[in-house]
Amino acid sequence: MDNLSLFDMLECPVCLEKLDVSAKVLPCQHTFCKPCLQRILKSHKELRCPECRTLVLSNIEELPSNLFLIRLLDGIRFGTNMMKYGSLQRSSAFSSPASIRKMGGGKKNLE
Repeated sequence: MDNLSLFDMLECPVCLEKLDVSAKVLPCQHTFCKPCLQRILKSHKELRCPECRTLVLSNIEELPSNLFLIRLLDGIRFGTNMMKYGSLQRSSAFSSPASIRKMGGGKKNLE
């Protein structure tokens, strides 16, 4: 998946603004920003999914948040430095002289 399509997934299909942690998932699994859902409900007196037109019977406040979106936004916010640092920590633990000796490696085992 290229970056453009990833960022397209991070915007509300109605207003094209960036989604945030207040975004809601409809029963049909489509996600929209909360302000757009509120505007749709106010203007139409019922809430239907803007993409597939499925009627939503739940109150907007009762709709679940998109947990995948929240984790993705957190990952973007914290950047990849944490993951890179964590990867370096794990890989260096297995390549340090002390850990090689503990695992039975070193010059003694090579001879």
